[in-house]
Amino acid sequence: MKKLIIDISEDISQELIEIRRNLHKIPELSNEEYKTSKLIVETLKKIPNMKVESNIGNTTGVMGILEGSKTNESEKCILIRADMDALPIEENIDSVYKSIHSGKMHACGHDAHMTWVLGAAMILSKIRDKFHGTVKFLFQPAEESGTGAKKLIDNGVLESPYVDNVISAHCFPQYESGKIVIPSQYAFSAARSFEIIVKGKGGHGSWPHKCIDPIAISIQIYNGLQQIVSRKMNSSDSYVLSVGSIHGGPTDKGNIIPDVCTMKGTIRHVTEEGMNFFIREIKKIATYICKANDAEVEINFSTGVKSVINDNNCVNLVYNSVKSIIKKENVCISYKNNLGGEDFSYFTQKRKGVYFFVGSSSKENIDKFDLHSNSFCIDENILSMVSACMSKIAIDLLTNN
Repeated sequence: MKKLIIDISEDISQELIEIRRNLHKIPELSNEEYKTSKLIVETLKKIPNMKVESNIGNTTGVMGILEGSKTNESEKCILIRADMDALPIEENIDSVYKSIHSGKMHACGHDAHMTWVLGAAMILSKIRDKFHGTVKFLFQPAEESGTGAKKLIDNGVLESPYVDNVISAHCFPQYESGKIVIPSQYAFSAARSFEIIVKGKGGHGSWPHKCIDPIAISIQIYNGLQQIVSRKMNSSDSYVLSVGSIHGGPTDKGNIIPDVCTMKGTIRHVTEEGMNFFIREIKKIATYICKANDAEVEINFSTGVKSVINDNNCVNLVYNSVKSIIKKENVCISYKNNLGGEDFSYFTQKRKGVYFFVGSSSKENIDKFDLHSNSFCIDENILSMVSACMSKIAIDLLTNN
């Protein structure tokens, strides 16, 4: 089985590179993945024995469903998920497959994610006589906005047939191409954005005593927020609080004290308890600092996403599956926590599964760029390798009792 999977993956390697390049050319933002969806549907329909569903829940979501040819042995079903959306970034790399959509780019590797799931579909279709059960290949819109997964789950992608396990993976430029890293527990943390709107009293910069300066108050709040991290959180936990934007007043004038100053940021913590503590402390600090300065405040939090938690048994199975396809020294289980956010959390709240990371940088590109960079690129040799790994994982999960 191992040799057969590897041989097929090598046979389709050039086809996968071409698919990825075609996807890379047409990056589309969350809930706008119309060309992307069309290309995926066309590709899936060319795969023998593949049932194709599109426009899932009136979204751009697409799902391929493949049944093994062996029957009456297993009712198990595995779902392999890829995200589809791109980012509002102008690409900085010239290539024959550079984005044709100005100001939009696959800077997070979703083009590769879609490609290796399509590759797994091609491989498993060719060996469906070797396994029983069902594999769903799900192409999900709107991961970057954090809204896509829930909508598809609400529209039944985990049912009919019932999905037993869920699998997904992400390009990681921090790791060298060919490496696969499987988080032992927390693949991603819970993540929420926040907004603090300080409402003061504006006026002329010459007479600040007649004003209630929302910028000065916002600075006090900012400093208070940093003390949550440095003085109130357990230093052994994994968390972060970052403020990415503070804005008040016109950008072309320096003698106006504005009425309002708005601060926006993000909070990350691996546990729900830690996130709730963050929220309580942010509300408390912003409210009392504003009250002490005779200002009003409005505090808003996004719904965000919860932690992506890997199932321990699935982690061990995936580790053994992957090391049967690639060299043992290129796969490891990581005990570090990652503070990125991912709406795959909606899947792992419902079903046991694994999210793992794929090294995507050639040796010379390590540490030259990160995810969401306008210079982001991948080593295309990983596409067939991950397709093979995904195929082996699916078969092993289907046959695991």
